[in-house]
Amino acid sequence: MRAFHQRGLANFALAQKADTLLIFITDVEAEFKADPEWIIDNENFNKKNFTTRIEQLQNSLREQLNQSWQCYRNQNKPSTNHEILNLLDKVSAFKPTVQRIRSLDLQIRESNSIPQSIEDFEKVDRLIEQLKQCWDGLNADEVPEAVLRFLRVAANEGATLSLLTPEVKDWLAKNRLIDSLRIRLT
Repeated sequence: MRAFHQRGLANFALAQKADTLLIFITDVEAEFKADPEWIIDNENFNKKNFTTRIEQLQNSLREQLNQSWQCYRNQNKPSTNHEILNLLDKVSAFKPTVQRIRSLDLQIRESNSIPQSIEDFEKVDRLIEQLKQCWDGLNADEVPEAVLRFLRVAANEGATLSLLTPEVKDWLAKNRLIDSLRIRLT
């Protein structure tokens, strides 16, 4: 919770469940103070009811932490279009970078466990930054800048037809990649 709070992600809706549990505990405490033997009788103090309420609160908290974590990770991670990666993998100049992008993307996707500390957040943030740098650094000396720009944009949000210049189209055709791309309306 501390790590999520430090990241500004600790706006969980648990007040109602926590308040219900707190009222239950307060009532039990008052009865116990009045008569300590009261708690021994199962009809007075329902241990199963108490345990169930705690488990429900824990499960709700765990679920909200997980949702918050998934949302945080997905919002910060650049899109990794696997179709574009498969396309780029056919060009020998891109192979090392494509492999690195795939590796980083997999490491980020596998970071499913809820961060336990700020260091856990920072570890994933570093992987995300490395992934962004790989996409931004997607480069090859024999690939024209217009082609690189087209491929970068196509990999993330999808390229517009204005980026498909004659130079880009010729390069894609020369590398037998032109039929690997599809036009889609948004």
